[in-house]
Amino acid sequence: MEIEQTTIIIRDAIRDIPKQYNANADRIRELERERIDLLHLIELVDLNAREGYKVYKELQSLQKERRKMKDENELLKHVIQSFSNMKGQLKHLDKAIGDIRNEKINLDKRSYRCRSRKDLEKIINEVK
Repeated sequence: MEIEQTTIIIRDAIRDIPKQYNANADRIRELERERIDLLHLIELVDLNAREGYKVYKELQSLQKERRKMKDENELLKHVIQSFSNMKGQLKHLDKAIGDIRNEKINLDKRSYRCRSRKDLEKIINEVK
C-alpha cells in the first residue's frame, strides 16, 4: 500500500465530497426550475407534433440528469456529515503528506554506517 497516495485520497475525499454534494444539490434545483419552465410551456402553448417531441426530449434529458444527481446525493448523504466534521483536519493531512514526501526523500538518501567493519560501508551503501 502506498501511504502517500492513500493519505492524498483521504484528504481529497474530506475536501471534495461535501463540495460535490452541494454542487449536485445546486444543479438539482436548477434542473427543477428548468423542468417547471418546460411544463409551463406544455401547459400554456399549443405545440405541433415536431415541437412537442422536441420539448419531450428536452424534458426527458433533464429528468435523466436530475435522477443521476439525486441518486449520487442519496449515496453521498451517508458520509457528508462525517466528512464535513473532518474539514478542520485538512491542514493536518496536508502537513502529513508533506512530511511523508520529505521522509521518502530522506529514506532515499539514507546510508548505513558500519560499527565495526568500516571496509563494508562503501559496498553496502552502493547497493542502492
